[in-house]
Amino acid sequence: MLALVSWLFFRSNNAEYPHGWLRQFHSMTTAWIVLFLFFLIEFGVYLAVCPPRLAAAGGRPGRLWLWTAIGTLVVLALYRLGVYNDLAAKAALPSLLLIQVYIAATIRNASTDTEKQWARILVFLLLIGACSALNEVSRAREHPLRASPPAYEEVRIVTELPQQGVALQLFGDPEAFFWKHMAKPVAYR
Repeated sequence: MLALVSWLFFRSNNAEYPHGWLRQFHSMTTAWIVLFLFFLIEFGVYLAVCPPRLAAAGGRPGRLWLWTAIGTLVVLALYRLGVYNDLAAKAALPSLLLIQVYIAATIRNASTDTEKQWARILVFLLLIGACSALNEVSRAREHPLRASPPAYEEVRIVTELPQQGVALQLFGDPEAFFWKHMAKPVAYR
């Protein structure tokens, strides 16, 4: 049911938002270097440090889930959907969670001195990776949330949104099934 509602919503959106494979937006000769660094930072360094015996500890189902997560991250990086590549930003989270669970299990299951040393390196890498969240903390400090909602007059309505970017992803065909029969009508002031 959820998939049907989602499909109807996306089907009703006739906006011209960017979508397509990476090669449509960038030269692949230069993009491969950036992609390689992205994959290295996203999951490559962590998986390279996992001891081989512990990497096989999850058995066939564990390895299948891990390779599925890696494959998903690779495909999502190669396809763009949305002005800010919203698909890759949101859809990558479950795969990243699976990889983090895999890393946590590797750290927990370390038994020999060598494995414990690799586990310490993994913890150190995770701490370095956690530093990237400091950007979000600094952004939150620069743009703090209000404790109360803004005044009604300050809130922009749908028709006041810029036609590039956000508005293009919000508007859909008003004659589409989703907007006629399922969604609440858009409220205008």
